[in-house]
Amino acid sequence: MQLSEIIRKKIEERLYEREKFLWIVDNFGISVELVGRYFPDFSLHSYDNPVDFRLFYEPLREKMEENQPAKAIIISSEESVIPPDVRRYCPQPLIIKPSTLFPSLHPIVDDILLRRELLEKVAPNVDEHRKGYDETIEFLLRNLLEAPISPSIGDAFNLLIAYHSKGEGIPARFIEPYLKELLSIGYSFEELFQREKFLEILRELILASLEGESGTDLGADERARELLAHISLEPSEMLREASERINWEEVVDKIPWKPICSPLLPERFYQLRSEKAASHLCRNRRHKGALDCALSLERQRKSSKKLEAVLNCISFISETSLPNVKKGAEEQAEEWLSLARNFALQWKNFMEVPMDSELFKEWIRVRDYFNSQFISFILKNYANWMKRPRPRLSCDVLDEAVRPYLKNDLPVYLLVIDGMTYSQWAIMEENIRREMEGYDFLDRGCFSIIPTATPFSRNSIFAGEFPFQIVNRYGSYALSNNEMEEQFIQDWIREKIDRKKSVIYCKRREDWARALGERADLKAFILNFADELTHLTGKVAESELELLKFVETKYEFLPMKELFSSVKRDSAVLVITSDHGSTWVGRAVSVPWEMHDEAVSRSKKSKRSSRFYASRNRYDLKEKDVLVIGKEEARNWGLPETNNYYLAYGNFMFKKEEFRGEIAVHGGISLWEMCVPLAIFTLSAVIARSGATSSFLSLRA
Repeated sequence: MQLSEIIRKKIEERLYEREKFLWIVDNFGISVELVGRYFPDFSLHSYDNPVDFRLFYEPLREKMEENQPAKAIIISSEESVIPPDVRRYCPQPLIIKPSTLFPSLHPIVDDILLRRELLEKVAPNVDEHRKGYDETIEFLLRNLLEAPISPSIGDAFNLLIAYHSKGEGIPARFIEPYLKELLSIGYSFEELFQREKFLEILRELILASLEGESGTDLGADERARELLAHISLEPSEMLREASERINWEEVVDKIPWKPICSPLLPERFYQLRSEKAASHLCRNRRHKGALDCALSLERQRKSSKKLEAVLNCISFISETSLPNVKKGAEEQAEEWLSLARNFALQWKNFMEVPMDSELFKEWIRVRDYFNSQFISFILKNYANWMKRPRPRLSCDVLDEAVRPYLKNDLPVYLLVIDGMTYSQWAIMEENIRREMEGYDFLDRGCFSIIPTATPFSRNSIFAGEFPFQIVNRYGSYALSNNEMEEQFIQDWIREKIDRKKSVIYCKRREDWARALGERADLKAFILNFADELTHLTGKVAESELELLKFVETKYEFLPMKELFSSVKRDSAVLVITSDHGSTWVGRAVSVPWEMHDEAVSRSKKSKRSSRFYASRNRYDLKEKDVLVIGKEEARNWGLPETNNYYLAYGNFMFKKEEFRGEIAVHGGISLWEMCVPLAIFTLSAVIARSGATSSFLSLRA
């Protein structure tokens, strides 16, 4: 029962005893409205707002027995404020001056009744402990009435909370009469009034509360369990302070997998609970209890960063499915690009998962399975993509992602990050999108042509053609390196766009400043850091996870901020892509010495790589997971007819000597080598004014 109800009940009892009370209250902080709220059956009067006293007392007189005087309690500074009518009906009123309510509080009691802010000198933190202004007035009124009230255990507990709050506190002698019920439970005055010991009581109450939530014996004091049945614990500064005395590591270890939701528990509890759930799910993602607990933490927004990552990983593994084989190859290809992006985005979550955990191993198994299905898809369909319509390939980047904007006189910046995998892009994407704030963003990806090696795929981007078309037009030398890329893109813009359109091609990092400062319709930049990292694996990283962490830490050192600033200065379109990705392999496959010597003697990158060989002669390889493309069918795969091609698609590389561990390589066929980002940043207002259209603009990410 609330304190106000207790007082009201006692007053009504006295009414029934015909000891009629009349309250006259002046402007000493106890407002008529306040008293009226607690005692609505009483006629009340405020001296600050005079009324006809006959009208004021008449309703009360009708309830009184004849000749039975009313008893008046008057809170006033001076007797002179008492109207004569009061004397008529109440010949012996009880007149109390505020300063005499509690002599020990004489210096501040007037201020207590006048101004709420000074109340904290008596009961600090009143709001937090539900001992607000009105309730403290009740406390004063109760002493004023000298009523022998026994408050509930809950009221007594709240008084103690107020007493122990920081500050002077309520004098102990005012509280002692109201603690009888707490003493009956077994507590002593020493425990209740010494702050350190009272914090121990609160500590035990928190444990008792958690016992009820979890159904586990945590060794809480028996008195705390009994007390908890009579009180309602609310979050407070004192409870927070008490919770710091609990060894939460031990507590969390004892609690079973059961969802727990309590505002009394500190963030430390939920953090430890999250870490425990995350570690357990890494070992067994199907454990129902741990999963239910984790999902409960997530709903309460109490989950740690690691637990959120683990739950995302579990959801991805459980829900990701293969493309619908009933759809056409082009639609399936779009779904494969979407899958490649989603796999890449998941790396950020799996960075929180230990590599030796079952969850991480399952992630690798899922990746391997999807990769094997992708390889089957490519082997079956790639040869059909030599003509349009087809999925986006390296040779389509300029036509699909650059041409629509140039046609509408919009400047375009093309950034090709050589050898960048989708997963590396996913690590950088958030930072780049932040740099390009205000721009619309879309990434639908594209497929690198095969072989996934720079002389083929990057040349194909800048020429807008398949390798066999490049050789037919420029000669076989055009694929021996990437020295003709500038000519390729100049020819493309002249033939596909307009002879008047200007283009700047920038391959060397030291030339970027000059290129960024000049004006051109199309600026093309090459950044080689990702490909260089790939060739340094084993030195800078021994796993894909380590390499991604390395990319994350080195992003700030990449020379792209100046490029982004230039794009925004020109209100230009920014296109970012890669010529190919890479894959991690764990074994080497030897090729015949003659085949190796032929490639080495010709010593051109276009003739050999870690994952493919090009040879004029035909060789029989023992390894089964190799796509062999003879000269006679090379053109069907977009390749020059001058060579036979050997492309690896298993988990291996071509190498004469064995090696230990894993290494990142490219040149072959895999989901990770062929699927690369094709990201476009545009200003919607500029696009709208230009009237530019593109298949990429139909979706927004």
